[in-house]
Amino acid sequence: MYRLFIAVVAVSVVFASGSLVFAQENLNANFVPPSLVGSGEALGPLNCFDYYTFGSVQADLQPTLNQSVPGASLTFVGDVVNANKYPLVDGTLYVKIFKRNEAVFAEGDGNPVVDEFVVEDGLTVPAGGKTPVTYEWKVPVNAEGGDYYAAYFFTTSKRYNLMGLSFTDDVVGNQAPFTITNLATPNVAKLSKVSTTLNGKDHHFAAFPLHFEAGEEVTVETTITNPSSETRVLPVQWNQYAWDPMNPDNLRNTKTEVVKLAPNETKTITYKVLAQPESVVYIIAAAQDNQSKSYLNIRYVQDGIEETRINFPSLTSFPLKKGEEQTLFACAHSTNAPIVPGNILTLTLKDKAGNTIHQYKYEGDISGAMSGFGDKFIPEKDVNYATLTATLERGGKVIEEVTLTYDCQVINPDSCTKEVASEAVGVAGEFLSSKIAMLVAGAVLLLILIAGALFIGKRRKKEEDDDGPHYDGGIEMTKPAV
Repeated sequence: MYRLFIAVVAVSVVFASGSLVFAQENLNANFVPPSLVGSGEALGPLNCFDYYTFGSVQADLQPTLNQSVPGASLTFVGDVVNANKYPLVDGTLYVKIFKRNEAVFAEGDGNPVVDEFVVEDGLTVPAGGKTPVTYEWKVPVNAEGGDYYAAYFFTTSKRYNLMGLSFTDDVVGNQAPFTITNLATPNVAKLSKVSTTLNGKDHHFAAFPLHFEAGEEVTVETTITNPSSETRVLPVQWNQYAWDPMNPDNLRNTKTEVVKLAPNETKTITYKVLAQPESVVYIIAAAQDNQSKSYLNIRYVQDGIEETRINFPSLTSFPLKKGEEQTLFACAHSTNAPIVPGNILTLTLKDKAGNTIHQYKYEGDISGAMSGFGDKFIPEKDVNYATLTATLERGGKVIEEVTLTYDCQVINPDSCTKEVASEAVGVAGEFLSSKIAMLVAGAVLLLILIAGALFIGKRRKKEEDDDGPHYDGGIEMTKPAV
């Protein structure tokens, strides 16, 4: 029955307040990330999906060995590929390591997560190009044998999803399978994905999130099991975020506890969610037994809280070229409401000196449908370095602000216009000219000093000739005999 549900969701591309249960390669260009996007008519002067494509980034990173053993380091090598016609800056590649478990998957919870971390921050990927990435994963010394896979996610500015949805365990980007061989039975103590509840309601990790009223107290309850014949003492950490964990600024609370488990004991543990004003609450529970870890990524919605969010801002190409039309755009949407009024969305593009190249401002409603904002403009000069700041305000407060830096020397030096070379020559010329000017000025000053010294010397000699003997330092000076 659950697999039938998956198929229906995949075919109909259902979204609205949830997460979808299929691989990203099955998504089409108009797929709307299930980030609480509601119903409503798209607003704004642009069609968001003419510029933004979810799934437009691929991470083809595979392990150098398809099989490994506990305690070894597994190396992954490959490229992050950008299918867009514009470069991507300030990118983050994130990975979750899953262990395949058909029993857990069949319950609607996806596969268990045994690790998750940032692979690389600050990534820049050229338009239509790729950036090489290499990383290592240390296989825990007590890792269980079986089939695993690394699943990738890519965001920009630690906010905007272009590959996978970092706050889900089911909508992922590329996957890299591998096998861990362990003839022993480690009996790792771990958190259970199939016994997690929120206020007594079953929570599933590969399904639409649960909803609660704003301000309602919510308690997470799950179990942790020690299948071994030895007593285990495990640290368990709870991290609570607004929306998702990619942006460190989203962290709202942290709690760490130590759980002691007798042999073959299963214990219930709980976390009381700290009240927060955002519409989406995201909680990561992490336990560690020796080097092996287990993660629960829990997400739910607070109804009655209206929010608006930028989904993705960008230029349509870079560098800017004089006389060639350019588009400045951002996609945005509301959450928990079909229409949220009173928004101000501003896109400001500046050059390296801080001069405004172009600015776009929208004031008005933002709907639950993904909407496109921005406009076209024609640059008056070539620009190889620029910053794009996207600011969303509502009720006199800045809700969201992000600045993207575009530098052709970092993105792709071959794409830089001649302005860079001319600027370099100009700077060098100015430097050389200033040096020459300084030398000339120094020479002139030296000549003036020499001329002055000669003049003073002649004047003094003449005075001595006219005045006769005089004293200098107590010694009488006389005219030489003629």
